[in-house]
Amino acid sequence: MPESGIGGKGGELINIVETETERAYLHFFGGTCALPRGAMRKLTEGLSGYEEAYRLPDQELNARLKDQQAFRIRQCKKQIDPLQELEVLYAKGIRITAPGLSEYPEKLAEIPDRPEVLYYRGNLPNADRPSVAIIGARRCSSYGSFVAQEFAGALAKENIQIISGLALGIDSVGQKEAFEQGGDTFGVLGCGVDICYPASNRALYRQLIASSGGVLSEFAPGTKAMAANFPQRNRIISALSDLVLVVEARIRSGTMITVSMALEQGREVMAIPGRITDPLQGGCLYLLQQGAGMALKPEDVLSALHLQCGGRVSVKAPHSKQSLHLTAEEQELWEVLDFTPQSPEELVHLLQAAHTGEPWELTKVMYHLVLLCGKGYVSQRGGRYQKLKEGLAT
Repeated sequence: MPESGIGGKGGELINIVETETERAYLHFFGGTCALPRGAMRKLTEGLSGYEEAYRLPDQELNARLKDQQAFRIRQCKKQIDPLQELEVLYAKGIRITAPGLSEYPEKLAEIPDRPEVLYYRGNLPNADRPSVAIIGARRCSSYGSFVAQEFAGALAKENIQIISGLALGIDSVGQKEAFEQGGDTFGVLGCGVDICYPASNRALYRQLIASSGGVLSEFAPGTKAMAANFPQRNRIISALSDLVLVVEARIRSGTMITVSMALEQGREVMAIPGRITDPLQGGCLYLLQQGAGMALKPEDVLSALHLQCGGRVSVKAPHSKQSLHLTAEEQELWEVLDFTPQSPEELVHLLQAAHTGEPWELTKVMYHLVLLCGKGYVSQRGGRYQKLKEGLAT
């Protein structure tokens, strides 16, 4: 049974009154005064909500909280009007919720260390639809980027919500593709929801807020991204998901911390296999060795969710994407290219083995590689070449 909500004890859930006044005092304690989760629970134990807690006499406040916490609350009361602070929050497009309020995600309410205050911009995940977390390395390979796109796009088309951390690499690649395919995707931040971290993902951040997706955080607006925030953030990513899909991860990584939390929360974990010599695949291979589900195609994830491909309707039509426009020779070269960098000499060998017509020489391969790079279908890294997803750099 989920832990009790605001004012609850002994397993009994006491629903707070859903008024803007109550939300103002929620923000006062959880945001302005920055009380930790445990203190928020102690503060409201046996009470109807945060407004009642705000009106507690000093003696009762001291009995419920540590001296420093009670002192901070008394000081904030002298300087801050909670109702005015809520208006400032709303003016920035930020909303606030807590356990016991109707829009608070049910999946979060189930975990022992649930957030006692949750800020969001845009929307929160729909409890009536399945959600999958697509997570992995920040410095992902082209192979990982390609796989993240393939799975995120396919799942989004099936009306599955994509949860991730808006981080560089696998997280944002999957979220971008989910958005492009008309799906709903939600970013869980390790900072305030008024801050885009990393800043390079600002376009994606804005897209999520403006669409039917959103961004959310338990950290108060204005909170900067700090290393200590991300493990806390990760438990929310896994809790909001029915299944966690690991695309690429080192054995020691933030991704594996998320997996550990997912297992503690009873969530399904699946991993995509890769080369045994690739350090970025170490985490995935370890998970598979320990019994995690193997995902070779998006249908494997659907099966784990007890869904069938084509059984759900996407929320909106996919955004248009660039298609390949190649000559016959470019197409032939494209087919032997991989998402792992290859040398021109390796490509010559592959083309000669697969081709029965006019032989491919090194100069011919180099000529067409230059053309493909110019079109944006291939990238060059230190004299080696790799294909890009549908000719689009990630």
